[in-house]
Parts: sequence; C-alpha cells; structure tokens
Amino acid sequence: MPLAKLYRKCVRTHALSKGIDGVRSCISKELGSDGSVEECEIEKFVNLSGYRVCLGNEVGFFPRDLNEIDATSGLAHLRSTFLSVDMVLPPYYGMGVLFDAAKDIEAHSSEPERLIAAETNLLRMFTIDSMCAMYSEVYLKRSAIEPFSDQILQSMQAYYMGMHGLAISGIIPCIEGIVRKLGKQCGLNVEKKVDLDSLLKVFRTLKAKEFSYYMSGYTWWPKLTLNPAYLDRFHERVQILESAVTYFIGSLYAHTDEFVGSTFLNRHGILHGLFDGYATPSNYLRMINLVNLLSVAASLVEGKGSLFHPSETENSRRYAQRLNAYAITARKIQQFEEAQVAKTTATNFQLASATSAQ
Repeated sequence: MPLAKLYRKCVRTHALSKGIDGVRSCISKELGSDGSVEECEIEKFVNLSGYRVCLGNEVGFFPRDLNEIDATSGLAHLRSTFLSVDMVLPPYYGMGVLFDAAKDIEAHSSEPERLIAAETNLLRMFTIDSMCAMYSEVYLKRSAIEPFSDQILQSMQAYYMGMHGLAISGIIPCIEGIVRKLGKQCGLNVEKKVDLDSLLKVFRTLKAKEFSYYMSGYTWWPKLTLNPAYLDRFHERVQILESAVTYFIGSLYAHTDEFVGSTFLNRHGILHGLFDGYATPSNYLRMINLVNLLSVAASLVEGKGSLFHPSETENSRRYAQRLNAYAITARKIQQFEEAQVAKTTATNFQLASATSAQ
C-alpha cells in the first residue's frame, strides 16, 4: 500500500494525534505489520513534529498536526508591519533592531506618522558606513549583483548629493537586472523578460529550493498541505523571499491605476513619468533595502554568504570616504544656494524700500 493511502488512513482514524502507538496500530491493521515508524521532528527555525514511516525504499513524513505552528510565527508579524509602510523586511539586522523599528511604526495610527517613523528608522539603519560595508562586502561578491555594482554606486553618490530622484530612477533597473540574473542562475529563461510574472517565477523557484532542502531525507509527504506556501508560517528565509513577492505585487510593480499609498514608489509610475513626489531620501533607502533582500536571495542561490550585517573593512571605508566627500559637497552647494537666495531677498527688499521712500 503506498504511503499516501497510509497517511489518509491515519488522518481518518485520528491516529496521528494518538502518538506513535496509534500510528503503528493503524499501519499494522493495513499492512499486517507496522513497518518502520519513528517519532521525528524537522528542526529548522520551528520544530515540526511527526512520524518517519519507511516502506521499502520510500521514506515518508507524516506530520502530527500542521496547525501546531501558528501562521504568524517567525517574521510574519514584522513583515506585515514593514510592508504597511512600503518596506520589505530588512535583512542583516538583528531581531532587536527590527522589533524596535516595528514598535516605533506601530506606535502611530495615521499613515503620515507611520511613514515618518519608518523614515527615522531607515536613516538610522542605513548610514554611510553600513551601506558601504554592504556594497564592498556583499554586492561586489555576489555574481548576480556585481554586474550592476557600478550603477548602484552611482545611485548612492546621487543620493548623498541630494539628487534623490536620480538615485531612485538609477537603481530600479539594477533591481530588475539582479532578479533576472538570479533567475538565470536558477535555470529559468527570464534573462530578457521584464514582466512581473517572470520576475515572480524567480522567487517561486527560490522558495521551492528552500522547501526541497527542508524536506531532504524524505521521498513522500502530504504535498497538498505541506508545501512551500506552508513554510511561510515560520521559515525565516522563505518569509524574507515572500516579503519581496508581496512588495513587487502590491507596490513596486502594481498597476499605476491600482497603486495605493503616498510614497509613489512604483516602477511604472516613476520610469514612465506618471508619478511625482517619490524623490525622497527614505524612498531611496527603501530601494537599497530591497537590494539587500535580493542579496540574501543571491546567497541562497550561490550557497555562500552570511546573513549577518558585514563589518566595516578597509575597502568599505574607502567607499565611505568617497560618499562623505559627495555629502560634504552637497552641503556646500546647498549653503551657497541659500546664501544666494538670502542675498537676492535682501537686495529686493532694499530696492523695494528705496522705491517706497521716493
């Protein structure tokens, strides 16, 4: 009798909830013996309890109760909070940082206040030093990101020069290119595709790979209920990938007529000149945050790399020095322009006073 039929029999007789004796008894009635049955757990992020059932060359996993893991476990709640302010889940930061940022955002009820809280935390997380450490120690070392590294650096330079619209419009093509590179590395024919479905296929493939790794050692399990979508309850890497999927569908690649929100951070609206109001410092940092998430996906594809934020290095400090120079130049230009405005205002006032005196 195949494992699928045995599992359905165990479900119908509620044997799975009766412990290993119940499962063995159920299988014994069907096979005349209990075969090989052991209690087991899949131990990744959250332990999933069940039974390892062996029949010949087949090794099955019978989950005891798939509902024992809450649907809001792991990063699910944090992800929802960040998505509410048009952000993907920030990777590379510790849980303490993420919980504090989420708490700041959730402390406010109005959208403007929540967006201000998000901006405050974005500016706190994405300093020159942290961005340069990510650039030199992660972006340059991921084969899916490195081809776009020059343009990403140029967008960072534009950001620190105060040219936020240029920075955002410059980094969006990099994001698309990175996703397509990831797809090619996964064996997908998406290298020249620009539609949303093709980009989402990349994330579906990555989640499927994570699920395959999760179920390694088993040849059968109840695929209708235990699948990549189920891992989104608790599996942090899958939850991070799903954060990108939700963000692509609901914000970055949403149809312009359906886009909701005040960030105006929408690929079509920006690149086709339909939206304005998107050129803000916080929106650029939202895009850098998305690149960080894609670098996590790149690490999963390449099978290497840490999910901890990189430390500063001599190389990263050189990039930071360069960006600091751009920031200083931008401040000098702003001071010069403010002085010119003040001078013009004073001259006009003097002329007006002289005219009125006559």
